[in-house]
Amino acid sequence: MRIHYAWANVVYLLLYYGLKYRRKVVMANLQGCYPDWSETKLKQTEKKFYRFLSDLMAESVKSFSISEAEINKRVKITNPELVNRLAEEGKSVVHLLGHHANWEWFAFAFSLHCKHQLYFIYKPLSSEAFEYAYQQFRSRFGAKPVPMKQLFKTLKEPSARPFATYFGSDQCPQPQNDYIWTQFLHRETPVYAGAEVVARKFDHAVVFGKMRRTKRGFYTITFELLTENPRALPLYTLTDLHSQVLTDLVDEAPELWIWSHKRWKFSNTRNERAHLSRPLA
Repeated sequence: MRIHYAWANVVYLLLYYGLKYRRKVVMANLQGCYPDWSETKLKQTEKKFYRFLSDLMAESVKSFSISEAEINKRVKITNPELVNRLAEEGKSVVHLLGHHANWEWFAFAFSLHCKHQLYFIYKPLSSEAFEYAYQQFRSRFGAKPVPMKQLFKTLKEPSARPFATYFGSDQCPQPQNDYIWTQFLHRETPVYAGAEVVARKFDHAVVFGKMRRTKRGFYTITFELLTENPRALPLYTLTDLHSQVLTDLVDEAPELWIWSHKRWKFSNTRNERAHLSRPLA
């Protein structure tokens, strides 16, 4: 990784000082989430984020060739027994996380050390070549990419072992999508409803994965069980729980979340709790 991080240092200078890549978006997001922060702290966090983003790009390139031994060296799961107990009991799970730290290496480590079959939900690409490359990349250590429109069909099919459906629900939905309004990063935010829909429909246990960076290129993962009985929770509670746990994680190390994404594109002008095409069961 030394060569990868060497060019990551150059990429940082290019992104931050040369291209000034989405710096207005990043600063607007930080100011909106942390209005009480000083200008100095905002600027420090902004620079730390761009350094991490450059490292993440380097790690993504390495992901195409990284070995099982190196993943085991760089990503440690502190409590795999939590999810493996659910697998041994025959329970599939909805696995929640966010675009925080290195979620690709998270999936690699999960596939190597956990007993569930990992399903990645994704939107198919228009290019056949890129679609093939994407599927090869995501499935390197056993994960199975599942097209978004085939998710329910896939979850209903018989499976040789329990599965974990991987949701990173912290991207901004489109106004026509199904979403739930909640508090995320200290502000009202629309969140994709898919994780709660799947958990309630199939009565799957729900686990959150906390990934932390211990030093450059090294991470730990700690699982937290949010519920084994999602149908017993009041509507939208699961979405609120996910958003709060992810907020707490981002607050610990804000530079590890992807601030360059245009996360808050529209506001709750109708004062809705949720925008759904059909009621949640």
